[in-house]
Amino acid sequence: MIVAVITGDIIGSGKSRQTGQWLTRLKESFRIAGAKRSEVFRGDSFQLELRKPERALEAALIIRTSLKAMTAFYQRGMDVRVAVGIGQQEFKAKKVSESNGEAYRFSGRLLDKLKSAGGKMGVRTAWPDVDWVMQPSLGLVSAIMDDWTHASSEIAWLYLSKTTIQRELSHELGISQPSVHKRLVKSHISELNALADCFSVRVRELLNA
Repeated sequence: MIVAVITGDIIGSGKSRQTGQWLTRLKESFRIAGAKRSEVFRGDSFQLELRKPERALEAALIIRTSLKAMTAFYQRGMDVRVAVGIGQQEFKAKKVSESNGEAYRFSGRLLDKLKSAGGKMGVRTAWPDVDWVMQPSLGLVSAIMDDWTHASSEIAWLYLSKTTIQRELSHELGISQPSVHKRLVKSHISELNALADCFSVRVRELLNA
């Protein structure tokens, strides 16, 4: 069975004493992302399986955005590193971290590679043509997200987790609709979401082939 696994860690976790707050938000992001199973370990590392492998890139965006949108997290220069692996599940244990298969190996080894290279997002799948396209694409995604202000992070989180309707975003943030529009444009979240949709369509095609 082909599954998606996301392995990640918190960059700069030692800068915050409010672990409980961001841990609650992190687990909320797992739920919104459609995690089938999830696990947090060593205090600042995590791993999850997804119900739908095609949603893996969307899930990665949700997870990273969820914490960047937190004021204290942003002010301390903290971030999230996420590595997506999609492939066969060869052994399913009670814990995600004890399961095995190429999806788990792809994800874990990619996280190590990201750490060494200073990267923050990556995808490794069983399909080389998908990886070839996604590698430079996620470099651009990370560059955009690294440049976000707190306002950009906040509206991106609301966009991904709650609603895409500008009127509702305006009410949620207590700002005018023109201000919402400006923040959305500046964050490029609709373009990032469109990339996730394209990834989803391609993965679904390959799963059904």
